[in-house]
Amino acid sequence: MEQLGNCRQGGGDSLVVGDRAAVVLRHVEVHTYQNTLTTGVNIVDCFLIQAHKNSPRKWFLRLLVYPVNGELCAWGTMNTEQGGEKTMEKRRIGSLDVSVVGLGCNNFGGRLDADATAVIVNATLDTGVNFFDTADVYGGTKSEEFMGRAFGKRRDEVVLATKFGHKVDETRRGASPAYIAQAVEDSLKRLQTDRIDLYQLHTPDTSVRIGDTLEALDKLVKAGKVREIGCSNFSVAQLREAEAAVKSGAARFVSVQNEYSMLDRAPEDDGVLAETEKAGVAVLPYFPLANGLLTGKYRKGQPLPEGTRIKEGHRDLTDANLETVEALIAFSEARGHTILELAFSWLLAHSTVASVIAGATKTEQVQANAAAANWRLSEADLAEVNRILSPSA
Repeated sequence: MEQLGNCRQGGGDSLVVGDRAAVVLRHVEVHTYQNTLTTGVNIVDCFLIQAHKNSPRKWFLRLLVYPVNGELCAWGTMNTEQGGEKTMEKRRIGSLDVSVVGLGCNNFGGRLDADATAVIVNATLDTGVNFFDTADVYGGTKSEEFMGRAFGKRRDEVVLATKFGHKVDETRRGASPAYIAQAVEDSLKRLQTDRIDLYQLHTPDTSVRIGDTLEALDKLVKAGKVREIGCSNFSVAQLREAEAAVKSGAARFVSVQNEYSMLDRAPEDDGVLAETEKAGVAVLPYFPLANGLLTGKYRKGQPLPEGTRIKEGHRDLTDANLETVEALIAFSEARGHTILELAFSWLLAHSTVASVIAGATKTEQVQANAAAANWRLSEADLAEVNRILSPSA
């Protein structure tokens, strides 16, 4: 930790550290709560903004701020690599090194147009997130198209995952070898790239022998069009069937993408998590924030926020879930963190989880998600969270 210089409060949610502005994500005052930074010892999570090659760059900082001789002094460690790029913990999906936070790209081509997609893509890369997950069906194929435009010269910074298999239209669907050959070419063209880093079967296709599907995917790997292959929405039985069908020296599924969060622990109950640990398969949880319930926006006894995904009557919007959310918020805040941080960090406490995929429609969400994986939960923390999630256990 080094002294970064004097600081002062700027306009809005910002600090000025030396001559640089910092956008505050979270402010926790140690000892006694105050509404200003002028007294006591403060811990401040923020993004430091500084011009870099004629464009704004952001680095995550955790600052220790306290008064010295009437002036505020900031100490901290800039989380950077050589050249000033933001670093983030990486984990492995087969041969791929991916950031532990990934961007889910299902909003592209739907809620976000091409220009808005480019903003989110570049903001994500600037935080150190390198893992982008999309699918041919997202945005009616527009997600891949908009991403291809947005990556531009930054394609080599990205570990790019996409999926096939769900119905695009009446003729484009499934996991037959003939369709796989067509689907990959369509995705490569839309993404404006010569390779897909992780190509995933979006859903099982029981009309096609899994061995035939794997053989077709292996050909793509050997041709250099795909680096690794994965699956999604697979059961334990389907994972075992796929593993048994792999020919010697051929590509195998190195990841499975299933729904998993503190409010939906199906991979624990159905055995998928244990199976992946045994087989060395990476887990990529989708809906890690339980459709937004684990962001802290939805509170018991309060009106639903406007413009959000969950509406009255949504399957996740139950009294039991809201009571659990309140308990998780209290747990997090008592330890100087947020429920968003808990949602990411709890999943990442499972060693088989390689990256937590969450969508974003605003740069603020991108930045908050990127910073959310920094909490290292202790065994006692995990035990207490488990008691909250399973009070009768």
